[in-house]
This record gives sequence, structure tokens and C-alpha cells, in this order.
Amino acid sequence: MKLDCILCRKAVEEFIRQLMRETTSNGEEEFNYDAMARYIQNSEFKSLREFFPERVRYGDIMHELFNEKPPDSSPGPSTSSSSTHQHSTPSTSNT
Repeated sequence: MKLDCILCRKAVEEFIRQLMRETTSNGEEEFNYDAMARYIQNSEFKSLREFFPERVRYGDIMHELFNEKPPDSSPGPSTSSSSTHQHSTPSTSNT
């Protein structure tokens, strides 16, 4: 029984080592979810694919479900730079 635990622990350690090595380009890049999900989706770890799906953008889902345009592709004025949405405090200097 103790040998089983040791072998299982070694297998998990090797899996984590391989995952980190493959998703960070041997430590040259920062570890992130997208790289890990991409690696798992394209690896032999088929049983993990449903636990680590690739990230899908909200606009892409809306486009697939409702055939709407993705938000970043629609032309139009940007509301963040509009003067109607900016709040300013009036100056109170009386000289």
C-alpha cells in the first residue's frame, strides 16, 4: 500500500513537471490558464479536457448563439472618450 502511494505521488509530480515545462516553454514564459488549457486540449490527457476547456470570448458565444456581431468588430463611436460621460468638478476659486 505504501508503495502505491509513492508511485502515485511520483506520477503526479512528473505530470505537473511536464505540464509546467510544456506550458511555460521550459520556464521562459509565465504560467497562465490559456497556455495550460491549450496544452491539455492538444495532449494525450483526454480525460482532463472537460476540466480545462479553452477560454471562449463572450462575443464569440453571442455570435454563435444569436448570430450577433462580436462587440469588437462593430463600428461606432467610443463612449469612453465621449464628453457626455465625463464628470468634472467645477472650479471654486474666488479671487
